[in-house]
Amino acid sequence: MNLQKSVNASHPILQKRSILIIDNDLTTIQPVQTLLEHAYFGVKLVATGEEAIDCLNGRKFDLILLEKLLEQEDGVELSKALRCYSSAPILMLSNIHEDIEQIIALENGIDMYLTKPLNPRILLAYVRAMLRMERTVIKQQSARLEEPVSVEEICYHFDHWILNITCHILTTKTGSVVNLTPSEYKLLVVLITHPNRILSRNQLLDLMQSDGESFDRSIDVTMSRLRHKLGKPRWIKTIRANGYLLDIGVRKANNKNKA
Repeated sequence: MNLQKSVNASHPILQKRSILIIDNDLTTIQPVQTLLEHAYFGVKLVATGEEAIDCLNGRKFDLILLEKLLEQEDGVELSKALRCYSSAPILMLSNIHEDIEQIIALENGIDMYLTKPLNPRILLAYVRAMLRMERTVIKQQSARLEEPVSVEEICYHFDHWILNITCHILTTKTGSVVNLTPSEYKLLVVLITHPNRILSRNQLLDLMQSDGESFDRSIDVTMSRLRHKLGKPRWIKTIRANGYLLDIGVRKANNKNKA
């Protein structure tokens, strides 16, 4: 496999972005590292979860490539720990082709799943698409933060979070913005506006005004990702055979902001 021939080094999406690769199989992953470096990425390669967490403590990465079967740990389980240190999208690489393994990974916070052997063009296409989606979300949220506001803002305060449903922004009480996908945002709004009430998957889909192509298992995937971004809180509870429950006090506040 000649990886370098498939690199478009001038691609604007790829410039000045950083990727953390977590894989202990140097034989297969070093060509991937070379591919991405020739595409003008800053690439950091580590072999263990401990090394990855050390990196995330001191540096921001735009994307994480994570091997499913590490030497001493499972990639899916490791991804849960990584979410405590980074909100970067995670692309899982794996030799396992079974559908159930891919479903389990996606339901537990993995954003994309690619099976080996890797086609370099497909790998780059996935990387570009994930970075493009992430950049779009960040731009939209940054634009909302910069826009002058002269209307009443409606905010919900819960735990150490503030959800501004006027600007569609989730922040910590210290002001740090957490990036949410549209489906994650809709789900959080439904939970926050219906606290201490068990909601079935169908009720959640209806309240989220999801399109007809949605199905109830998609709620589980979205809920899993939302939980990871919120730090896996105990106050979002799964009620077996019934649905989900937000078990926490919520305070609504109306704030007047001047332009």
